[in-house]
This record gives sequence, structure tokens and C-alpha cells, in this order.
Amino acid sequence: MNSNQFQAGLPAKIIILAIWALSAFSCNKERFQNKICTLTINVNTALSTRATGLGLDTTPNMLATKILHIMIYDSKSGALIKYKKLDNPDSVKNIQLAFNAGVRDIYVLGNPQPSMDLSNLTNVSAIRNMISDLKEEDTPLFSYGGVNENREVYDNAVMNIIPFRLVSKLIIRSIRADFAGTPWAGAQLTSPRIYMTNVVRNQKTFFIEEKIPKVYLNKDSLSLTDGNGTRIKNLLCDTIPVSIGSTPYTTRHHFIMYANYFDQYENEPVINPTCVVIEGYLGGIKTYYMIPVNFPTSSSSWTDELMGIMTNKIYYLDITLKGMGSDSPSRSPVSDSSTINIYSIKFQEHDLGNAEI
Repeated sequence: MNSNQFQAGLPAKIIILAIWALSAFSCNKERFQNKICTLTINVNTALSTRATGLGLDTTPNMLATKILHIMIYDSKSGALIKYKKLDNPDSVKNIQLAFNAGVRDIYVLGNPQPSMDLSNLTNVSAIRNMISDLKEEDTPLFSYGGVNENREVYDNAVMNIIPFRLVSKLIIRSIRADFAGTPWAGAQLTSPRIYMTNVVRNQKTFFIEEKIPKVYLNKDSLSLTDGNGTRIKNLLCDTIPVSIGSTPYTTRHHFIMYANYFDQYENEPVINPTCVVIEGYLGGIKTYYMIPVNFPTSSSSWTDELMGIMTNKIYYLDITLKGMGSDSPSRSPVSDSSTINIYSIKFQEHDLGNAEI
């Protein structure tokens, strides 16, 4: 055979080899589909503990689990092929499940909320569309989920799933007044209280597919009815029992939130940023100090470091009141100079830093 004949026959040989390889792979997959495999699952709770933790909060440094649901779906059909529920587990490691080999989607759901319908988990679409409600979160048993899709399981295997909470926490560490050099020098903010506004209520439990329209608690102002029925005490509003003066008030106030951030990849602005509001009376006038959480004063200065509330984070905030606030909880204080009523919040891991308003 000359070189031309060899080259002419080469593509045909490659095609034959490719068909043979595909046929062999298909036969192997069919053979494996009748095989029972054991999958060992480890839920890596130690990697996802930012919403609580020693040094960060008063609750234990762990992802507490009262109930854990594990669902194994066929990746192609979406049919549920294996289900396991653990009540009050001593550990969420080395969980073994046996099922037919194949390509599988693995979901874990920890501490499901009371309103979640768990009777319709026979198809993966039910869990992909599951919605979590902030008013049903319960500390320290925050709900969480974890996903590993299109996993080829053709033999015994070990899988590590990193779960994620939807909630983030804002901790107000201190509040003080610095009215020196203003008409309110020496005055105190009386009858103060603190609350959150524009708090996102609902989120997709597993962050899958299309986003859902945002529903807000305390939209632009305090609504006491929005806090009714919550499982977490003082979820949206808390009282401050003393007037705010030059001596820092250091009783910590904890607030739970869902994500509300600027998506730089989708260029999706936050129309209603989540804010912390301090309300009180200064010189007998009712006034409000509104701070958008982890946002700058204008959209023109948004950066990668200033994006709003992300999921499963903890933020600290120290606040200094520098002058009269606003006449509305939905507006930032009006500046009299470059040093009065201007706040600057720089995001760092777990820390918003200092805010001067």
C-alpha cells in the first residue's frame, strides 16, 4: 500500500475505532446501571459556619442539624431513586446510601422550614423550586442546603458536600454620638430604637435557575406586623433602653437577613438596599439615621468590595452619629459639610468597619 492509499484509509479506520469505543462505553454504562453502588456522603459543616461561631457570635461554632434529608435523583429523568432522613444525627459524616449506578444529582436539605412541602420530592423539579422564608429561620438551627449534580456513580464512591445557609447576620457592636462642633453639642439621642428596612423575605433554597421577585419586610420603614410570626426574636426591630451619647453603647444587636446585593455580572442594580435604621429624638425632633448595609452612597461608586449583603456571611458595624439625621427612615441624612452625616463603610471579611452618620 502506498502512502496515498494509507492516508485515504486513515479516516475510515478512525471512524471505525470511534464507533467501537462509543459502543463499548455504552455497553459498559448499561452494565453498570444494573450494579448497586454505595455512596458515602460527608456534609462538610465546618466549611460553612459564618452565620454563627465563637468569637463571631454567642452560639456554638457549628452548623447545627436537627433534621437532614438526602435525595438522590437520576440526572436524566429527574426521578427520585434514593431517599434518606436523619433525625437529630450525632454526625453528618460517613452517611452511606446504596442505589443503582448511573449519573446522579445529590441534594441535602438540613433543618427544613415548617411551611416547606416535603411530600412532593419524587421529582427533582419540586426541590429545585423550593422557597425559603426568612420569617421561618430559627437560630441556631438555620436551614441549609447542598447540591452535587451530574455526578457519575458507577462504583463505590465518597462525596463531600459543602452546605450553605441562606442567612447572613448583621451585628451592631456599638453606637455613640459625636455632636461636637454642631448645634447639638452635648445632646443625646433619646428614646432610640434600631431596626432593619428592605429586608428580603424569600429566596430560592438551592440557588437554582431563575431568580424570584423580591418581597421585602419593613419596606422603606418599620412595620411592626412584618415581625409577627417570626421564629427569631427581634428579627427586624430591637429596643435600645438608654439614650445615645458620647459614651459608646455596646450592647450588641443581632439581625438576620437574606442576600440583597448588586450582581456585577448581570449588571443588576439593587433598587432597595437593605438598611439599618437608628430612630430617636434629637433636641426634641424625631430623626432617623439610615445606613445601607455594605453599600456606598451612590451607585457610581460601587466596586467589587461594595456589593450589599451576600449569603452566609456575618457583618459587624460600629456607628457614630455626627449630626441631625433625616426626616424619613428611607432617606440618608443631609450633609451640612464634608464631615457631618457622611458614612463610609468598607467591606472586609465578617466586618463592615465604622460608620459615621
